[in-house]
Amino acid sequence: MAENPITSIVRLDTMEKRRLWECEFTQRYITSQVINAHGTATEFQKVVRNVQHKLEREINETLGDKDCHDNFYPRIWRRTTEASFENLRAYCARYQNFAIEFPILSLFFEYEERLSLLKNLLPIVKFVRILSSKLSFRLKREDTLHFTFNRFLDNEGPSTRNFKKDFENFSNAWNLIRPHITRYKCQEFIKSMPEMNGNISVSYALVEQENESLYICGAIEYLVNLQNLFLQRVSTIKPCRYKIKSLSLSEARDDNIINYEWNPQLLSHSRHDLRLGHGHRIQYELCKIETELAHSLIFNKVYLNEGHKSFWLDTFTYHLELFSNYPTILSEIRELIPQEVISADKLEISLTENPTELLSELEILLCFLKQTSGDREMKIIDYLSKWMKLSALTGNDQFCKMVKGLRLKHVISLYEVVEGEVAELEIESLDEKYKDNLSKLLQDEIMAGVDFERSHGVGRNRIRKLGIPHEAFATALKRFMFRHLLFERFSEKDKLADYLAEETIIDCWQA
Repeated sequence: MAENPITSIVRLDTMEKRRLWECEFTQRYITSQVINAHGTATEFQKVVRNVQHKLEREINETLGDKDCHDNFYPRIWRRTTEASFENLRAYCARYQNFAIEFPILSLFFEYEERLSLLKNLLPIVKFVRILSSKLSFRLKREDTLHFTFNRFLDNEGPSTRNFKKDFENFSNAWNLIRPHITRYKCQEFIKSMPEMNGNISVSYALVEQENESLYICGAIEYLVNLQNLFLQRVSTIKPCRYKIKSLSLSEARDDNIINYEWNPQLLSHSRHDLRLGHGHRIQYELCKIETELAHSLIFNKVYLNEGHKSFWLDTFTYHLELFSNYPTILSEIRELIPQEVISADKLEISLTENPTELLSELEILLCFLKQTSGDREMKIIDYLSKWMKLSALTGNDQFCKMVKGLRLKHVISLYEVVEGEVAELEIESLDEKYKDNLSKLLQDEIMAGVDFERSHGVGRNRIRKLGIPHEAFATALKRFMFRHLLFERFSEKDKLADYLAEETIIDCWQA
């Protein structure tokens, strides 16, 4: 039928057409064969006999002598096994001088199970940075208890879809490494790392080396140390063929972090043993496998260094707690950009509208300015437009109105003006332990050391006084209470002079 097909294809939509087709089929394929049935059977036996002889010859090839086995490869299918990671490991274990000839591959097998955990570092760091960029300087410490991940995602509006995916990746990574995170800085956790879900507080992902934030610190520390230890072992291989740089985790790009997942394509560098009876044995091209592994695990990877406050990422800064993390930030900015005092007529906005929100925006500006610096004569508006990371500030009409016409040389003076307005309200909630009455002796010392004359240092008898101007003294006390006592747990028995003395890091005096 295949050699002599019916070429006339018609639509068999009537009884007469079907009858004619059946007649043609019978004459072409049936009658011609049954007329001489004996001849047809004989021809079929010849076909079977030829195929059988060919199969017999192929089988007989496997029964030859040793020379036949060595010189002629059989042309039939033989029993083999699939290449696999376990098979590769077993093959390398039987290889003489394996650790010497293939040191990277040997080190890989030693660390393979732990290296697979490193792919969780990227989603954790990414989401921690998202939270920091969105909530730093805006979220109050006391509000974190009821501020959950789900609430954060719901508040983000159009960005929620992308952030939900980032949180899903973060949550999966967190839960995968949970069993391995039992300590931070050699201090064992009293309670095990909780399971991550959207209904717990965002404080679990805010970097701060205390309370529930210790879990995220422990997770990052574990993964960073794992990468550093692996790369350190690589650098000890002799002769050393790899130069490994170092960066802080906050500066590292995604491709600087090991993101290992076993690639089955590496097993393609293999072949089966062609000897008869040895088809289940696989020979691997270890040089090629090691080269590709080294490229994915070592190329462009870096040692990860600690950053601010001896941690891998910047500490999260809560609303109105700038000086808890950066006590000398104003002095540092003054060194980078010489400052000038703002005259009152240059402020074109009433600070009674929302000074707390404006202060938060200024804290963001100060921290970014500390990292990037700038020309002191550059307008603050132009500086904000220059950096995409500060686009949220340019979207605040009240903030833009406040800084209109001001330059970078005015930024600290502006901050101190707004801070003074907020401090008046906030220091009312100062802890009672700091509100003890002054003794008569202390009152006398203050009266003797502070100049309360409006002449700012010149007494009524026109004799120059050496006392501290009362306005500067009051401002220093107010700043110290607002910047430090409200949020840090100083002992009420400490000497105030130890913190307000000029040589200490507490920067509360007027410049």
